[in-house]
Amino acid sequence: MQQIRQPAGGPASPRTEALMRLITETQDRNTHNVLEIVSKRTGWKPTKSHEGVQLLTKEFKQQSAIGLLARFRIADCSKEAVLAALLNPEVQLDTTTIHELTRYQTPHRPIAIQWVAMKVPMIDDRDFCLAQQRVDLHDGSIILSCVSVEHPLTPQAASGHVRAKLLVGGWHIKPISDTECGISWVSVCDLCLNVPHMFLSLGAAERNKTALRMVQRVRHFTQIARQEMETSQVR
Repeated sequence: MQQIRQPAGGPASPRTEALMRLITETQDRNTHNVLEIVSKRTGWKPTKSHEGVQLLTKEFKQQSAIGLLARFRIADCSKEAVLAALLNPEVQLDTTTIHELTRYQTPHRPIAIQWVAMKVPMIDDRDFCLAQQRVDLHDGSIILSCVSVEHPLTPQAASGHVRAKLLVGGWHIKPISDTECGISWVSVCDLCLNVPHMFLSLGAAERNKTALRMVQRVRHFTQIARQEMETSQVR
């Protein structure tokens, strides 16, 4: 996984302010959608359970859209340790590349604009322009919201890649106790394929394996983040 940061500079122009409003509105809708999926799971069907991880899928009207929901718990951690793990570039699989293009300040939390490229089994690789933001909810939980947006700094689709759309995406981190968190990972992705929907089911097993590997890495890096936090408190 690679990450490159380019800081935004200078005062915001009217055009930039309009863009920021549009991105903020998109983030707000995405946060609502993530919370709705996590809390209700309407229409989501369990497909696999493995080592405390439950995977669910859902079909959508978009012909090439895929819905994946992973639910699991991590013990001996705080919500901040989980969030630190999710924001750690090393948590991403080796098949994913992230370039941070710019970052906007908002009245609440900054929004990062990212170009993301990833390898997808059986089809051409995909890339995305994403907005990512931490959202703190009233019940003490956190959503790390991530959704597709349009942005002028986004490069054209790389050679061998097709621009896809993350329609709904993010992580929901909810403390269950002082030392345990329940975590949900939501991804509703339009791969922009002009093929019958049943073609997408051929890659379901590989997508499940990828999701389980991602959960393993989140668990691993959460424990690293917890240890680092404990060490810093001792100092």
